[in-house]
Amino acid sequence: MLKFNLSLIVVLLLSVTSVFSNNSSIFNDHKLRTYTPLEGEIQDLFFDIREPNLEKYVRANTALEPDDVYYRVYWVYPNNIRIRVEGLPEKGFDLLKQTLIAKVKPYVELVLAKNLTTPLEMSAFKKDPKNNSRFIRVKDQAELLDLSIELYSSGQIKEIESSSPQLHTKTSFSYSKKSWAKGKSVISQISISEGRGTSSILKEIEIEYEKFGTFGLPSNIEAVSYAITGDKKVELGKLDLKIQNYQINTGQAKKIIGL
Repeated sequence: MLKFNLSLIVVLLLSVTSVFSNNSSIFNDHKLRTYTPLEGEIQDLFFDIREPNLEKYVRANTALEPDDVYYRVYWVYPNNIRIRVEGLPEKGFDLLKQTLIAKVKPYVELVLAKNLTTPLEMSAFKKDPKNNSRFIRVKDQAELLDLSIELYSSGQIKEIESSSPQLHTKTSFSYSKKSWAKGKSVISQISISEGRGTSSILKEIEIEYEKFGTFGLPSNIEAVSYAITGDKKVELGKLDLKIQNYQINTGQAKKIIGL
């Protein structure tokens, strides 16, 4: 299954030697127009994630008969995260808990995403002479990974694309404006394609938001995965996550994490 991490959707950047750049201004419009409350405004957060039929999954794989199983997430600025599976016995069932957490973690990171441009700004880019809205990362001769970004006319990131001898990845973003977002836009759709040759895995993600207190945060995430071979497209599975019970800047997450 295709795994993703919004902080790493900046495709494989952690495996790339970055160079500091004085052209990071190409991302200024994206930062000005994109709503990111976890970039300093929210310091302490916890919330619950509910997945339909999670209890049914637990019953099918254990002798347990749980009534209510869900995820609880604790986060403290800037990068401290703890995910717990609630509704299971406190002791035991470690493999089950690890499996469930591994499944939901990419979407937790999506909820907790901060500024998409931060890792990109550590690299130098040059404008594509054939496309004024596209920028190509400057790389060393020994590097095998090609990386480029394309911007909307608004300056927001439209697409991040990378290719290497082993893998080609393309991540596309769509945005929508919200009345509570202080005139800015939120990421409403993400499409991630990863593959080799004529075969690829496609994940399409839709994000809905609600206002919690003075902040707008994700309330629902729907993801559908497909296997694509040539012209053939086969659905692999769907995931529907409800995010609720946000507790913002109460200090409770810091207490649980132990900071």
